[in-house]
Amino acid sequence: MSKRPILTIGMPTCYDFSGALQSIMALKIYHDLDNGDLEIIVVDNTPDDSYREKLRQQIYIKPIPEKASDYKIAENVKYFEFTEQKGPAETKNMVFENATGEYVMCIDSHVLLAKNQVQDLITFLKSLKGKDRDHFYTGPLRHNNGQVSTHWDIKWRGQMLGTWGQNMDLMKDNTPKDIPANGCGLFLCRKDSWLGFNKNFNGFGGEEVYIHAKYKKEGRRVLMLPNLVWWHRFGNPDARHYSLNRYSKIRNYVIGFLELGLDLKDIYNHFVNLDIKDTEELRRHLIEEHSVDEKVVKNLSDKKLRVEHARHKITKQQWEWLVSDPINNTKARAEPKEDEYQKILNAVDESDLSSHIPIFRQFAEDCTTYCEISRRPHSCIPAAAAGLKVKSFLYNTGPLPAATSFENVNFEYVDRFETGLDLVKDSDNTYDMIFLKLAHEANAVRTTLDIISKKANKFIAIHDTLFNLKENMGPALSSFVEDTEWNVAYHSNSQYGFTVLYKGELEENIVAWVPEVGPGTEMKKLLKRVGIEATPDCSCNARANDMNVRGEEWCLDNLEIIADWLEYEAKKREGVAVKLFSRTAAKLLVRTACKLSSRKKKKLGIV
Repeated sequence: MSKRPILTIGMPTCYDFSGALQSIMALKIYHDLDNGDLEIIVVDNTPDDSYREKLRQQIYIKPIPEKASDYKIAENVKYFEFTEQKGPAETKNMVFENATGEYVMCIDSHVLLAKNQVQDLITFLKSLKGKDRDHFYTGPLRHNNGQVSTHWDIKWRGQMLGTWGQNMDLMKDNTPKDIPANGCGLFLCRKDSWLGFNKNFNGFGGEEVYIHAKYKKEGRRVLMLPNLVWWHRFGNPDARHYSLNRYSKIRNYVIGFLELGLDLKDIYNHFVNLDIKDTEELRRHLIEEHSVDEKVVKNLSDKKLRVEHARHKITKQQWEWLVSDPINNTKARAEPKEDEYQKILNAVDESDLSSHIPIFRQFAEDCTTYCEISRRPHSCIPAAAAGLKVKSFLYNTGPLPAATSFENVNFEYVDRFETGLDLVKDSDNTYDMIFLKLAHEANAVRTTLDIISKKANKFIAIHDTLFNLKENMGPALSSFVEDTEWNVAYHSNSQYGFTVLYKGELEENIVAWVPEVGPGTEMKKLLKRVGIEATPDCSCNARANDMNVRGEEWCLDNLEIIADWLEYEAKKREGVAVKLFSRTAAKLLVRTACKLSSRKKKKLGIV
């Protein structure tokens, strides 16, 4: 019987072939894998069979053979599949479950260790006695720029409890140092004393500070080993990741806090509470706690700051649902009837509303009641499928789609739009979301919105906004938003235009409104004058929309970036476009587009 390894290096991974392979190969090349004191295991949480097979084939082969016959399986490298998608916390639990070493060091599948660190660590572990064997150990993180983070400070930032901190006094010698917490990209403890992540955690986030507090609650220490320096790859544009769902993350925090006997108030204040009265305090809160760029918020009005604040929160209703039963309420709300939804979605006329139906569903999922005044009941499909109570006023006698099969939809025929509007106005009922298929004179838009806003609790959705946006709809919507507590949550120009207005609290970070007004739109017009026109396969439209969203100030501050975009597109077109291009002219073009955009916005009443 072979002896038990002193150390298992366990690597949880999910859709990270390059990162996992890099870390494994670095361990093979720079550390003695033939040492019986060391074991390496990979726990692959990737659900894709073919993806797992590619990684499995690579990690077993010894590198840099002198001859072909030297290729063989590294006996102390083991591979395990764990296909149940529960998130990184449970995958790390599986590392400990499958490890055979006396101690287990868990590292992310994109962490690198310096040469000789593993052997030095094994020597250290062999020296541990008594209670020191049962503590929780980690090391300092060295960033790519050379900066060292020695620990985590326990405070909220960017929807995460814990931020990287630095105390270089902790690095003065190689003796273990007590720290508040650390990132879980690298940590180790004795296998038999592993306390484990909560089995009810699901999805990404919430496990870091929790595990450190758990050890401290048991009277053990969280210690940083100054010489156990590790590099962590932050950012990978090619990787797929665990689902990053805000509700799941908050749920993990709630479950962890309840297990540890901690007050949920801190979680509530970070993820739910919108009650910050002072404007400057709100501005500071967004920068310091939610990692919003200072440049973004420095000039925002109080109203727009509160809109931005709501984007980072869940609703009180969602919070109450979560805390009522955090173990069993794994999702924010009941799932829609997928089969019926998909069948109906496929049957909708592609020239009208089909592309907007998924957006309807996104907003409807935060609602309970829904009303529409429409020619056809297409808009109520996702609401009905999600189980909402739907009231539909139809002013078209055409055939009804399969939505009529939903028991939770109450259809009522009216002779025209205004009749449906009067019925909504005179009713005592209110609705979380109201949809309008506008078919009346554009000069009545503001009056209609004023009426509907008194009957809508959360959202007003409007179709055909593109048709009227440049003439009457744009000024009507802009004045309504400016004068009331309602704001634009979403706008799309496809299929005649679709706009969603909201008030109060938003559950998710809703897509920004991209009107056909802005520096990007004006730049496209200027380019068209000299024969350069956007094509379906170029990135011009996306860039233009980006410029529209970011606004004139951002464009003027980032002339070099936009010049790079223009130069890239010019080179793709070759010919005259390349010959005409100059960075000086490109920057002048952007400045001109910004001036034209500002004038047009002022004329249309769009701020």
